[in-house]
Amino acid sequence: MKSMKRSKQKTNVLLISAVCLSLSACGEFSYKRGASANDFQQEKKSCATQHKNDADVDACLANSGWIVVSADKPLFAEATTTDNKMPVQMTSDDKVIAEKPVDPLELIAVGSWWKTGAAPNALIADSEQCVTELGEAHQTRNNMSLVTRGLVGCMSAKGWFALKK
Repeated sequence: MKSMKRSKQKTNVLLISAVCLSLSACGEFSYKRGASANDFQQEKKSCATQHKNDADVDACLANSGWIVVSADKPLFAEATTTDNKMPVQMTSDDKVIAEKPVDPLELIAVGSWWKTGAAPNALIADSEQCVTELGEAHQTRNNMSLVTRGLVGCMSAKGWFALKK
């Protein structure tokens, strides 16, 4: 019981930290199961010596299992819109430009799934229910690490957060 309560607290701290970071628009948040801040600094230093630009350093960290979030690197995968209405933009000369609608079948790489108090079997059950509701085209791949944008939206409605890979 105590370990479950601590696990919930850790999950809540992670989610609150991510929200605060995204609202503050500064700083960096890094996460890897079982790793410490010192582990991150060592890995980042190693990646920085091997690579010259930030994108390559980020890719190196991701290949080592790190999730790094900052103002320009969102933590959560975005859900899909529930309708097919095409958003529009107005130009300065009053012309209407239609933007491309969000594709619910677009694939998204997910690092991990989070829902406070939920067990792994709840993740499987909820994803199967979403696939039933949305159709077989939304079947998950690679142990829930490659999913459609539509499935992310359905899972979000069930209280799940998809951490981007």
